[in-house]
Amino acid sequence: MEIKLIHPPTPSPLNGFHPNLKAYGVKGDGVTDDSSALQKIIDDNKGNVIVFPSAKGYVISTTLEIPDNTTVVFPRENGKLLIPENHHLKGYEDFFETQDGGVLEAVITNKNQVDGKNVHIYGAHVDGQRNLALDQAVAGILLKNCSHSSVKRCLVERLPFGIEATLVNRRRFYGILLFAAIECHVDGNEVHPVRYENIGIRYGSKRNKITNNICIQSTEEVCGHNIQASSGWDNIFDYLAEENLIHGNVCLNSNHAGIITHDAPRNIVSNNIIKYPSAYGLKAIGVGAFENVYSDNYVYKPDGTEDGDGIGIGLLGGAKFNTFNNNTVFEPAYLGVELAANYNNIDGVMIIRPAQAGFYIIGGSQNNVNGVTVIESGTNGVQLANASDNVLSNIITNGSVQHGIFLASGADKNTITNAISGFNTKSGISLSGVSNNSITSCTARRNKEYGIILNGSSSNQITNNYCHSNGQKTDNTFDNIVLDGSSNYNNVQNNTCRQGEETNKPRNGIFSTINTTGNFITNNDLYDAGKTSNLKALGTGTITTAGNRI
Repeated sequence: MEIKLIHPPTPSPLNGFHPNLKAYGVKGDGVTDDSSALQKIIDDNKGNVIVFPSAKGYVISTTLEIPDNTTVVFPRENGKLLIPENHHLKGYEDFFETQDGGVLEAVITNKNQVDGKNVHIYGAHVDGQRNLALDQAVAGILLKNCSHSSVKRCLVERLPFGIEATLVNRRRFYGILLFAAIECHVDGNEVHPVRYENIGIRYGSKRNKITNNICIQSTEEVCGHNIQASSGWDNIFDYLAEENLIHGNVCLNSNHAGIITHDAPRNIVSNNIIKYPSAYGLKAIGVGAFENVYSDNYVYKPDGTEDGDGIGIGLLGGAKFNTFNNNTVFEPAYLGVELAANYNNIDGVMIIRPAQAGFYIIGGSQNNVNGVTVIESGTNGVQLANASDNVLSNIITNGSVQHGIFLASGADKNTITNAISGFNTKSGISLSGVSNNSITSCTARRNKEYGIILNGSSSNQITNNYCHSNGQKTDNTFDNIVLDGSSNYNNVQNNTCRQGEETNKPRNGIFSTINTTGNFITNNDLYDAGKTSNLKALGTGTITTAGNRI
């Protein structure tokens, strides 16, 4: 999917109309209400580039509305738009948040909210001054039912805080909000603490570009997502935000997620930096979240301060047919990736020092996972539970506190190929209470305990793997491959095991314990595979006679 938008260049103040503020009665002293005078300047000069001069501050008690084909240029560094106390801005009906009374107020917006076009807002510095009198939903800058418009190099900060966030009385505040906006560009803006969403892309918004913005939330205030492309909090799937480009943004200290695609399809989320999100760095959720592409994003230290989360990337609630390429997650407080969805493609994820599992598939099926690297996981590098029919290939796990790859109860009919798992505290690959999985062409090396262990697992294919130098915890105690705990009717074939050159050696090359039944252990290369024995089969009905090199 490729998004190509054509936008007018950033306006030059030298080419615009410079109004005489005194003639219009504008004070710009940061005290006097300038709303009506500023609006008259805009209306009298519609269709032009209007350049406002520097001032101590422009007090705005009602919404500034920009006509079609009009550009307004504000002096961002010297001319804040200040919201006074105890004033409501203009309310716009038919807004989607029912708990907000269906009304949204805005500081700056497009005047034509039926089919607005070519509205450009440049350099506006909106300061909400933490005004608690604003008890409706508020957007600093709103583009509603508007096309081919832009918001560039603006600063929105301190929209209201402190209003009780209950299910009945929750007021939402947006730094910049696109509502049913088409082919608009939001570029180079800064949005500082705003309760709820710094940048919202909602309800039928299509083919917009959200680029090079800095979104900052305060960890000491009540605030929400940095950037959210969504069809609504309540999964209203008929109003999708789709085919938007979210690229090159910096998102800091969000109270929930850095970037969300919530029931939003076919978006591109790329090259974003997300630091210290409370719950998720990237999150795709809902059955309407499909065919999105997330590439080359960097998530740094999701901290888990919301509901115990702290997850780098989450695919949840029916998100499907999404593609994740070359993303990096650094030191999440919980999981690197949580995959609780189906039919997604993960190709290239680097996960460094997660506190719990690095890559966790829980309840997800028929996903294709390729090129995942997990370094020093706090539990398991890659973990599957209640997950089936997934294909994992080219996995690297090193230095996990437990297992490199762990298949737990309900993880059945999965395929793992070309994985390299080493230097883990327990085993390289562990199957516990699972069946009908295929582990093939994997390498398990220098793990503290076992190379590959099956415990209570049956009818699995363990083939063409290379296990060497395992059992590093204690000499002659652990095995390169072991079948234990009623692990029955598994096919263990064409594997190569070596004890290696380390001081501590594996006990056996392959060991089938006494409480196993009917395993097929053949055609394995077990020369110099274990210190005690190359092959030790104690289970009932185990077939070991064909082709093992011992």
